[in-house]
Amino acid sequence: LYAGPEVDIWSSGVILYALLCGTLPFDDDHVPTLFKKICDGIFFTPQYLNPSVISLLKHMLQVDPMKRATIKEIREDEWFKQDLPKYLFPEDAAYSSNMIDEEALKEVCEKFECTEEEVLNCLY
Repeated sequence: LYAGPEVDIWSSGVILYALLCGTLPFDDDHVPTLFKKICDGIFFTPQYLNPSVISLLKHMLQVDPMKRATIKEIREDEWFKQDLPKYLFPEDAAYSSNMIDEEALKEVCEKFECTEEEVLNCLY
């Protein structure tokens, strides 16, 4: 079951950390301790990491999904944007992830017996 972009951002943060550090952000031989580290968002940041990427990692690995970085925030992050060509950052509205598929919206409302306004409030 797909749990949403928040989970994708968290997973991407784990991958980014692994690429930059060569280890996983959360690790422990004792499984309950590992779960506690994950739930508390406790991870070590090596001194060689740039402070701006540490900030991005902390935002991506934020325990509270409502406070976690969004795709838009990541794309606007200075560390993320450095040395990337401008064509990777289109301004075209056709690329907007905020576009709503009206048919999908209706199906969600029918399936979960809720109003369009309730669904849209959850999305934005």
